[in-house]
Amino acid sequence: MNDLTQPLLTPKQAAHLLNVSQDTLRAFVRLGELRYIHVGTGKIRVRMMFEHADLVRFVDSRKQTMVPPTPYKVPTRVRAVQSGLDPRGFRARQAASPTGKLSR
Repeated sequence: MNDLTQPLLTPKQAAHLLNVSQDTLRAFVRLGELRYIHVGTGKIRVRMMFEHADLVRFVDSRKQTMVPPTPYKVPTRVRAVQSGLDPRGFRARQAASPTGKLSR
């Protein structure tokens, strides 16, 4: 319901109340997150005014609660193995060889 007892706010006043710049305020309007009242007859340069109730509704819709992060598990390192290659180290392959020598 519209309450016409409170004066409409200019973009500068609305931005000041929200503690944002006028450019940020216009971005909220452009994204459809903040309602405005089109006053005047201009089609190219829209003159916007804001109701205090719409600003309160906008702030309420943006309230969030910080969710504590989940414990981070460090991933184990996985080495890529190309087909045909033995992933063991040089000494391990040498020890596994019956002659102690590696063949190509």
